[in-house]
Amino acid sequence: MLRAAAFDPTRLRIRSQTVRVARGRDWARRLLPALLVGWLLAGGSITTGHAFTLIAATSLTVSPTQGMASAAFTAEATYRGTLCQQQAPLTFNIYWVSDVPAHLLWSRQVTTCNANTLTYDTGSSPPVKPIGSPAPGPHTVSVDVISPTGGLAPNGTGSAT
Repeated sequence: MLRAAAFDPTRLRIRSQTVRVARGRDWARRLLPALLVGWLLAGGSITTGHAFTLIAATSLTVSPTQGMASAAFTAEATYRGTLCQQQAPLTFNIYWVSDVPAHLLWSRQVTTCNANTLTYDTGSSPPVKPIGSPAPGPHTVSVDVISPTGGLAPNGTGSAT
């Protein structure tokens, strides 16, 4: 048996309005966080793209990577810090085998920092020859990054073989 109240048109209208409002709230509840995340990603990459660069890193590239033991080569070092304006100028010292003054191959002071990557770059060195008469086999070239205060910059060492 069917009850008459189940077919009451006023109750159906109220229910459909309630469902429409709930659907609208569900739509807004999904759209607003998506818009907020999109806005943060777009705005965050412009204003605070490197807010989480907490650890500095030094890299060294040597070219060519193989050849005659006495052949000249070039070196390029980079230092990615946490902030550009607080660290300049940095001095890059590139050494043959060990970081003692007698093994210094090339030194360069860098005052400019790439604000997009927070990186100081020495650019390519002039061709340098190894110190002494190296024997055939692997050799290590190292770099020390010296801060303006004269000490080693955080994570300011790197090497290439």
